[in-house]
Amino acid sequence: MSTQSLQLGPYLQETLDVPISFRNWRESSSLPVLLKTRYSFQCCRLYDKQILFMTDGKGVEETPKAIRKQMSIVQNKWEHEVVYVRNSITAYNRKRFIKHRIPFVVPNNQMYLPNIGIDLREFYKSKPNKTELFSPSTQAVLIHSLLGRSSNSLHTSTFVEELGYSTMTIHRAFDELEGCGIAHSKRIGRKRSLLLDGGPSEIWQHAIPFLKNPVKSGYYIQKTKEKTGLVSGISALARYSMIDGPLSKIFAVNRNQWNDIKDNLEVVPLPDESTVEIEVWSYEPKMYLKINVVDPLSLYLSLHNNTDERIVMALEQMVEKLKW
Repeated sequence: MSTQSLQLGPYLQETLDVPISFRNWRESSSLPVLLKTRYSFQCCRLYDKQILFMTDGKGVEETPKAIRKQMSIVQNKWEHEVVYVRNSITAYNRKRFIKHRIPFVVPNNQMYLPNIGIDLREFYKSKPNKTELFSPSTQAVLIHSLLGRSSNSLHTSTFVEELGYSTMTIHRAFDELEGCGIAHSKRIGRKRSLLLDGGPSEIWQHAIPFLKNPVKSGYYIQKTKEKTGLVSGISALARYSMIDGPLSKIFAVNRNQWNDIKDNLEVVPLPDESTVEIEVWSYEPKMYLKINVVDPLSLYLSLHNNTDERIVMALEQMVEKLKW
């Protein structure tokens, strides 16, 4: 796998706004067989500095300690900067690379070159920060991974069975989670598994910028004897905390459920003691920690923009008390 196949050249040129011209490193032929078969080596001049990029073409990701050892062997034959390149690195390993000051590039994703110095930092032009929000199915997959299972490795078939999405939708969710460094997947034969790159609390904090309010719309309806969704909104928060519940109880349904029942309900403009509120969610409301109550993470997302300090405090306490 060459640096060109990983789009390293275009990534460097676009990000740093400098011309890049690679040439093959001739000395690579004298390296141990392990390194010659695992890596391709190209060098270039970057800000008047010679850089050797060693591009990892193997599927299995090694530890930063192993990579540093391999880089030191290369360094014996190259007196300038050596940079590790791979098309994906788990968030956990990226932190370890940075901690140990190992230079690396993940094309179209991240660049860490600590030894280039002030020249690189002066010329560095970062791309505009554009946070892409997860699709509803990806959000549901992530929350299910954090709350719904005891294992940190989940097969595609598990999500298909327990969330009701198609295999293709689950694959797209895996791709989105990998794309922001929250998780990575692995394949064994035709099976694909998702592995979270960190502890649940850490992953949750990392994921918040990508997540959105699951509530798409809300309606007040006259009370009915029919069971209508899961307890949601401030009614659910009252179950997770000491905060008082609202006058009109709140329930959550998905869009298909709402379409099935709405013609038999009386929608009213304002709440009172004879009404309940129905929230229509972008994905299936799920209960994990309390019976008949929506999960606490989706609940947090549905209320965290509330301006009532009591509600905000209750939400924070609810998440802090989670036994992930």
